[in-house]
Amino acid sequence: MDILKIFLEKDLNIIDKQKLQDYIEFCQKNNKQKHTKFETEHHHILPKSIFPEYKNLRKYSWNGVFLSYQEHYESHELLCLAIKDYKVFKSLEATRNKNRFGEITDSNLYAILKEQASKMHSEYMNNIIEVDGKKMKQSEYNMRNFSNEINKEIVIDGIVTTKAKEIGKKTNNTLKNEKVMYEGKEISKMQLRQIKRGESARKKGKWYDLFDSEDNLVGNFPAVEIRKIYKALEHTSKEKPLGCNERYRFRITKKEYIGYYVKLTN
Repeated sequence: MDILKIFLEKDLNIIDKQKLQDYIEFCQKNNKQKHTKFETEHHHILPKSIFPEYKNLRKYSWNGVFLSYQEHYESHELLCLAIKDYKVFKSLEATRNKNRFGEITDSNLYAILKEQASKMHSEYMNNIIEVDGKKMKQSEYNMRNFSNEINKEIVIDGIVTTKAKEIGKKTNNTLKNEKVMYEGKEISKMQLRQIKRGESARKKGKWYDLFDSEDNLVGNFPAVEIRKIYKALEHTSKEKPLGCNERYRFRITKKEYIGYYVKLTN
């Protein structure tokens, strides 16, 4: 992927093209390929604030590198020397003030403090505490408290609800209303999520051979497609095809599938 070309095609105030190339090469050269606890951080070569379309590192893995703490700090400094942009400087500022270290202007000091903070945070979250006579990790206790807090009843505009429901409504509205481009078409984020889930189910989920009432092979389908045909098919077998299974006998609305059954193929 020509990352430099993507930078240049964006309307940015690039003050030094060579330093921009140096920044990209620095990130790629020092990429550790995988995360090491207490040693590395994940870094977007194309900053999320400027290139939100490339922030998904599962989809655009070439945009993500694992850098040491010191290298991560230095990469932000290099980018600031190449591009004069408020968002780029804010990223460096956020790194300098990460984990409430205060203003740091030395990458080595940042690396030392970041490692110490990561280890202390890990020790804190894994610390075993006793709550109401039951032992649990601090992380589990924090998560339970968070869950209790967002599920606590509140009143908004005279309606009893919870913070969790309000967060869910806001998320759903965002997914339904915000549009994205997918394969040349404009669709909602909700539709894109459904497409991605379907793709994942086809790739990673169970697959079945589908047989009709005369034992003829109809085809091989992923579970997500079988559910579209009829949900109960996944619970059938040659001995108990759809319509003969006591559990689903009275739930069949599509008579054409009576006698159909599936066999798991993977």
